[in-house]
Amino acid sequence: YGATSYCTTTTGTVALGIGTGSTLGTITVNPTTGLTIAANGAITPSTSTPGTYFVTNTVAASGGCAAATGGTTVTITAPQTAGFSYGAASYCVNGGTNPTATLATGATAGTFSSTTGLTLNATTGAITLASSTPGTYTVTNTVAASGGCAAVTSTATVTITAVPSAAFSYANAAYCASGTAAAATITGATGGTFTVAPATGLVVNASTGALTLAGATAGTYTVTYSVAGTCAASSTQTVTINALPPTPTITVTGTPATGITLTSSSTTGNQFYLGGVLVPGATGQSYLINSGTRNGVYTVVVTNAAGCSSSASAAVTVTVTAARSATNGPELSVYPNPTPTGQLQVSLAGSTKAVELTVLNALGQQVFRQNVAAGNQLLTLDLSALPAGVYMLQGRTAEGTTIRRFVRE
Repeated sequence: YGATSYCTTTTGTVALGIGTGSTLGTITVNPTTGLTIAANGAITPSTSTPGTYFVTNTVAASGGCAAATGGTTVTITAPQTAGFSYGAASYCVNGGTNPTATLATGATAGTFSSTTGLTLNATTGAITLASSTPGTYTVTNTVAASGGCAAVTSTATVTITAVPSAAFSYANAAYCASGTAAAATITGATGGTFTVAPATGLVVNASTGALTLAGATAGTYTVTYSVAGTCAASSTQTVTINALPPTPTITVTGTPATGITLTSSSTTGNQFYLGGVLVPGATGQSYLINSGTRNGVYTVVVTNAAGCSSSASAAVTVTVTAARSATNGPELSVYPNPTPTGQLQVSLAGSTKAVELTVLNALGQQVFRQNVAAGNQLLTLDLSALPAGVYMLQGRTAEGTTIRRFVRE
């Protein structure tokens, strides 16, 4: 025959070639079944059973010459298949166990190939995840031509997924157990789930990560944000919840004629308010009201070392009939007010004691201090370093305190 092997996909018949000087006699084949062969030795590969056959040509005895035989071998080959698959359509780049190619029944492993970025074993089709670049790839198994059958290919698609970021944060590492919520900022993948440990004491919104601070129990908590999927990821943040100070109470002593003293139940962290407005410098445990100009409704709020403030105390209404005398505090005036340059002229009159001058900002924080000798004084305070805003100038002597409001433009 023209070749030693023919594929069952070969169309038509293949003729038997008779050698020069030879004669076509009787054709037989071994094994006797499986090969579609005509009397003239022509074979039909498409209807034959794959296998190897020995075809014999026998010429009968004639003219005193003995019978003669000749033979040849021919192989019928079934076309190969290259089908294969992976256990999943998608894998995580840090998945750990590298996927291998599973051949379909009857398929042959040829040469595996893919586009650049996928680390692929050309012989087995195994994928090395850790060194592969995230992306979607088409893997091809190519089985070379063999036994008269053409080369065959098969493909499978596989996706390598990058590990997502689960990064998130809160504005602060510590919060007071008050207010409504502390929002979480998600800078990684969205759609994850928030949990908190311990599971009781602090409520976290599972979708947004917002912390419900009102009613939270003081303590340190670990908030975890988890992103599910082919590649799972998680990250944590530690948040401390600080307790609020107990709500203080105010004790009232004195008389309207001589002055009323308000005393907080807390020894430290106090701030008195008049009509809901912070009273500058009123941060001691007690506060004296000895002038009718200070009459009104007072409350006190306590702030602890963690910066957490209590609820306001029950309100106390103070009505004092005494008028401030010269002995209550120094007589002082300021000019210009507002001061565009921060140079503030202060006039002191009638003080028989040394005067402590302090400047408080709108938060009640001391931003300037200077001691002045007793007697009439006219001095200039250099407050040019202060930012624009509303300030309180407080003149304090052993007898009392006088406060003047001024504006730094």
